[in-house]
Amino acid sequence: MSVSSAHHQILTLLLSLAPGIGHAQTAVANHNLALHTGPSSKTTVLANLAPQDEMTLIVGTPTHGYYEVRLPNGGLGWAYGKYISIDTSGTGSSRGGPSSGASGQPPEGGPPETYRGCDLEGTATSEKFRALNVLKNRITQPGSADIDRGATLNAILAPGSDSTRWSETKGASVVAYVAEVKHGAVETVNCGDSLQPYEDTHIELVGQAADAGVKNPVIAEVTPRWRDYMKGKSHDWSTPTLRATLRHHWVRFTGWLMKDFQHAGQADNTNPGGVGAGNWRATAWEIHPITDFKLCPNDSPAGC
Repeated sequence: MSVSSAHHQILTLLLSLAPGIGHAQTAVANHNLALHTGPSSKTTVLANLAPQDEMTLIVGTPTHGYYEVRLPNGGLGWAYGKYISIDTSGTGSSRGGPSSGASGQPPEGGPPETYRGCDLEGTATSEKFRALNVLKNRITQPGSADIDRGATLNAILAPGSDSTRWSETKGASVVAYVAEVKHGAVETVNCGDSLQPYEDTHIELVGQAADAGVKNPVIAEVTPRWRDYMKGKSHDWSTPTLRATLRHHWVRFTGWLMKDFQHAGQADNTNPGGVGAGNWRATAWEIHPITDFKLCPNDSPAGC
């Protein structure tokens, strides 16, 4: 038996013992994304991929949310799992297949992964803050299957366990009265940018007009990435315009659920009684980032 024939028989045996090893998983980009040299947005960008660009997974499990992939031209790199759709059927086709997100549907569009030189992780140094910044900087829109229909404003406001009721893999679409709209602050999530157009907008949501300025709100936030993306679609999401447009009106907000653990000590649900510096919010859970909003007809929650 020749050496090449022996090698072929060994390979055939290995494939028969490990079903699926001969069927490399394929995927397509479902969003504009950067291909990195390592499993982090801090590493060098090798290429920029567009929706429907194809790739093959080197390993079927992610590292820090990133998959090592091979491009059709042979290039290797790491792609963020949230922005690719992976074929799990074994057919080798990922077009229209299940997404690594919950909806299984390609997003309609969103901001770029790197904005003004700032990656999704921002300038945070600790792992837990880098992970929080990635959530704050999400650049996809929640699809209909991503929305937690139980996450109404009243449900989020209600006293209860903040650790078990909601999931950061889900989005929410809530109708709320806007008590206040204000500029955010300098944060690592925006790489320490101190110019107001490149800081978050904080929006305070309450369940009824009478609660404005009285009861602690739910916080929703517009990020600079989404503000700039919407500007490109001829929508002004600047803080002054949002304040003039939304404050003291009923609005439906859609975005991602996110728990900001930094504020657990100032939230009624996790710090009952306002021990310490005092509470100023109902919960550490937020709608962050906001990806869409609309004013309610007749400035009423009915039918919104």
